[in-house]
Parts: sequence; structure tokens; C-alpha cells
Amino acid sequence: MTVYRVDDNGFDPRIASDGTIPTITTKKDGERALFVNFGQTDRAKEFALVDRNGNATITAVDVDASLLNKLRSTSVHDLDGAAVRLNPDAPLKVDIKAPDQLGLKTPEHIQWLGDAIDPSTVRIIDPKDL
Repeated sequence: MTVYRVDDNGFDPRIASDGTIPTITTKKDGERALFVNFGQTDRAKEFALVDRNGNATITAVDVDASLLNKLRSTSVHDLDGAAVRLNPDAPLKVDIKAPDQLGLKTPEHIQWLGDAIDPSTVRIIDPKDL
């Protein structure tokens, strides 16, 4: 299964060319959430070209499909305040425009992604070429 990550051109990709995921921290030194898209090519292209005005690149990488099942079974919708409060460490289902847009909120979630990545499949894509 292919995972897409859209990054603004002014920032380093959150998934490096060797398949690793660098730690990026918040102002309070917590690890920042990592938002990824599972298998939704059209949404990745739209997000890069429309939502980011074309000032973005897309990193695509293949992962074991079992990761998506694990995230689906443990995630809560980001607009459901009660569910988010009751499950503060749960991954987030985000973006009502397409399914399987997920926010990885904890270092553990990000490690799950890192462990599932096939590093030989990392590719940087110009959104216009997707």
C-alpha cells in the first residue's frame, strides 16, 4: 500500500529519502504530529496543488497494509471532541474529503509507520506528475 505525505517546499520532508522519519518538535519540545494519506492519490495531488497552492512536494512510500488496519482500529475522528478527550493518545482520522487520512500523534504511532516503510520505495513526486 502506498502512503503519501505532502510537505511544503520550505520545509524538509517528514519522510526522508532513506525511509527514516526525522523527529520534528513543537515549540514545547514535544514531537509534532505526522499527517499521512493511505492510498488516496487524488487527495494528495489536490492537497499539494490546491490547499498548498502548488508549493509542495509529495513523498510516496510503500508500507505493509497491516499498518492501515492497525491505525483504523485505534483512531478517533479529530472533530469528535469527546472521543479525542477520552483517547488523547489515539491516532486521528482527519480530512473529510477522502478516507484514510490519518494524524499520527505520538512517537509510538510514528514508529509504527517507520517500521512499516519499505525504504527502497521512497520517492519524491512533483504533484503535477502524480
